[in-house]
Amino acid sequence: MRDRRVWRNGVLFALVLAVGIPATGCGYLLHPERRGQPNSGRIDPSIVLLDGLGCLFFLIPGVIAFAVDFSSGTIYLPPEHYGNSGGAPRELVQLQLEPDQRNAAGIQDAVYRRTGQKVALTGRGTVVRTMESPADFEATADQVSQDILESTPAVGNE
Repeated sequence: MRDRRVWRNGVLFALVLAVGIPATGCGYLLHPERRGQPNSGRIDPSIVLLDGLGCLFFLIPGVIAFAVDFSSGTIYLPPEHYGNSGGAPRELVQLQLEPDQRNAAGIQDAVYRRTGQKVALTGRGTVVRTMESPADFEATADQVSQDILESTPAVGNE
């Protein structure tokens, strides 16, 4: 009877490990903010280690964790210019543009000259708002975020 209980507890422990290690080692679950980010080329060693542990103990779930992390981009560290990378807040800079430069191409060129980063202001999902000063940025960003949330259909209500 005792042998049966030990065997059952061993099977339960193995099952918890089989499900737990790949689930905790999957960057898709640990870093949802990284989903869909561009491939920066720098791989997050902590996610590789956790996915590798999944492969070491349970080959198939570990391979699945690697596949999901690579395909979703969550195995990569975010590039410095991508979203809020957790660094110190950046200072907002007001760029003065001539009236004939106040279009997408002119703004893209001004941003590139100032930061060295190329931006695209004509793609799908781009929102452009005019502000009088950098002090209006927070309120404008909050309003844009709210507008996007209100225009996005809830899952299942499409």
